[in-house]
Amino acid sequence: MDLEQAFRSAQGAIRACANPVIGVDISSMPRRAIADIVEWLASQNDVSADVHFLYCPGEFATSALAARRSGPLSAAPISKFFAGSLRSPSIPIGLVLGLGLEPYRALGVIEFLEPARVWLFAGRSGDARFEAAAWDMHHSLIDATDSENLYQYDIRSLSDTYQAVESLSFSVGLSYRLILAPSGPKLFSLACLLVGSSRDDSRPAVWRVGNSEMMMPMEVEEAGDVAASVVHFDAAVSTIPGRSVESLG
Repeated sequence: MDLEQAFRSAQGAIRACANPVIGVDISSMPRRAIADIVEWLASQNDVSADVHFLYCPGEFATSALAARRSGPLSAAPISKFFAGSLRSPSIPIGLVLGLGLEPYRALGVIEFLEPARVWLFAGRSGDARFEAAAWDMHHSLIDATDSENLYQYDIRSLSDTYQAVESLSFSVGLSYRLILAPSGPKLFSLACLLVGSSRDDSRPAVWRVGNSEMMMPMEVEEAGDVAASVVHFDAAVSTIPGRSVESLG
């Protein structure tokens, strides 16, 4: 079953429920699939629903091994829906960049976009090896970034991460053509997609930055816990979908 068939089936089931609750496990899901699901919930689903997003963080060794796979870099909006609002090219580019364990990716997208300003988001987990590896890999970029433009987020808290990205987008969105380029944990990608799903006039674009060649999936062992978050999506009957985000832990 492809995603379009799944959406049609889900729509029928949701319409039959008085208070629909949807579960989505993003742990092993490609980021493009996560983007398609968020787009459908925000713009096509015609019934208000609570969506439980589940995320199992990966174990360090296999996560680091998967991230080190190399290939030609590609960078572009993850889909037309997440291309951002049409703005004057005279407005400078601002880049919100997630720092993962992928070598050269962060510097590559900065070189490609040449942004006027960069904000860095580094994940924080219960395993200090992740933070140490990410900071060691990106130390030159971090050292060159003002502390006010450097954020740390809890990879198990969608609510806090969403609020940080949404607040930043709101505060600088009029001054910059904002591009969100999430690498690293998928929970940060989900937070960026939720922010980018707004139809505001100054909404940011959400880009996929990764290998331009299709690669075989690689197994990543789970760390052993599950982070659950509830996002309420209003029925998509207007151009400005509503939502609230809550992390359950």
